[in-house]
Amino acid sequence: MSTVPRSALPIPQRFALELETLARIIFGFLLVRHGMEQWFGYPAAFATADPLSLPGVIKFLSLPGGLLLMLGLYTRPVCLVLAPLFLIHWLTGRV
Repeated sequence: MSTVPRSALPIPQRFALELETLARIIFGFLLVRHGMEQWFGYPAAFATADPLSLPGVIKFLSLPGGLLLMLGLYTRPVCLVLAPLFLIHWLTGRV
């Protein structure tokens, strides 16, 4: 079986791994920002959230989840926990 050199692949296939990594890191930074709002109070939150409310729990889990995503560790379990929480929050409306 012969392998095709990477330089012969179309551009989307050639840079697929790098683009997935870049998207994971950017999304991780967005999650870390929400987590820092809840954990450290910096940067100032657009909307404050009680720690025991759904938005508060999401923000509380966003810091460790975002860090794990940026490092590429446990990406599927982190997304399986955070994605339904964000979906429920979006469907129920802002608090």
